[in-house]
Amino acid sequence: MKLELQKNIDYIMKEFYPIGASTEGGVTRLGYSEVEDQMHNKFLEMAKSFGLNTEVDEVGNSYAYLGEFDKYHLMGSHLDSVINAGRYDGIVGVAVGLAVMKLLVEQGKTIPVKTVAFRCEESANFMSALMGSGLISGLTKFDDVKNLKGLDGITLEEIFTERGYSHNPKTIDGVIDYTELHIEQGRVLEENNNEIGIVNVIAGGIKILGEVDGMAEHAGATPMDLRIDSLAAVAEIILEVEKLASTETETSVGTVGFIENHPNAMNVVPGVTKFSVDLRDIHNESMNILKEKVVKSIEKICKKRNLSYRIEITGKTPAAHLSSRMIKEFEEIAKKDNYKYQIMPSGASHDCLKMNELFESVLIFIPCKGGISHNPLEYASVENMALGGEIILKYLLKKNQLL
Repeated sequence: MKLELQKNIDYIMKEFYPIGASTEGGVTRLGYSEVEDQMHNKFLEMAKSFGLNTEVDEVGNSYAYLGEFDKYHLMGSHLDSVINAGRYDGIVGVAVGLAVMKLLVEQGKTIPVKTVAFRCEESANFMSALMGSGLISGLTKFDDVKNLKGLDGITLEEIFTERGYSHNPKTIDGVIDYTELHIEQGRVLEENNNEIGIVNVIAGGIKILGEVDGMAEHAGATPMDLRIDSLAAVAEIILEVEKLASTETETSVGTVGFIENHPNAMNVVPGVTKFSVDLRDIHNESMNILKEKVVKSIEKICKKRNLSYRIEITGKTPAAHLSSRMIKEFEEIAKKDNYKYQIMPSGASHDCLKMNELFESVLIFIPCKGGISHNPLEYASVENMALGGEIILKYLLKKNQLL
């Protein structure tokens, strides 16, 4: 089983590798971009060549499946990436899902299962994450995100209108349970010499977009005490986010990962600075408290510096405690077949967060080298991918009395 999965996964990953690739070894496949379209087209093309049925839903998520069933297991992940990303984040879960289904076809086994490739999981393009899974779960309302602009300046509403996607998509149904395989994006598994992580809780997240307005003036002729410097204020905000997130709880994190500065010239005092804040925690109450502290700090800093500002909450997802039933059943398989595993939390958000609100869901981790992710150096071995696929396949076969 494992060797066949390795062969299938290796083939599928190599088909995906060139799409959106840079000469430096990274990939850029932004959500709802033409490059992400190419990834979905490749997914559908391979699925058909494996003898699978395919479909695309009302917001562009792609599916491959065996037979026709009213109720089905769902597995998968996403195909988009951050800018200059590694080649494994998200894609591994989709590739393994396809590889498992290809093996089922080869073995002549038909069970109620679909593999999904979600759209726009990353926040890199619209500063809002989990878009495809959020829209079809009904947890993200199109009206709340339609005016968000991608890095090319085009709004989500314009993209959906041009492509004929629905502004009011129907909610996904018929799902028995959802399983997502993902690289850990940390080094806990590697440090503990474990092969599999069975996730019990996923950190929630709050995403904020901010803009500070000052006055662009001559850098030489404007005295220090008369400046209204937007970038200096954002620099102070960044340090405050770092301090607040470091002290809220042991699991809280805060990141300012995006800055757009105007006019961005060496000899001009900055006049307008846009920035993002990404807050996460596995505890919802403390995450909301942290958000309030950050918002108050932004207000205090801008008021002190005589600056105007605007902030917008572009995404809010609560922490998710995953299916205790599925965790127990995956752990039973891991113990029985001597997988080196551990139960663990996830600090990163995943589409599993949205699916878990509607259906029993579980997230399975495999190690990534050095814990590196969102970086061209990101790496996961085909052997570990196959182990993850193997335990998922065993779960599916067991649930359908075929093991």
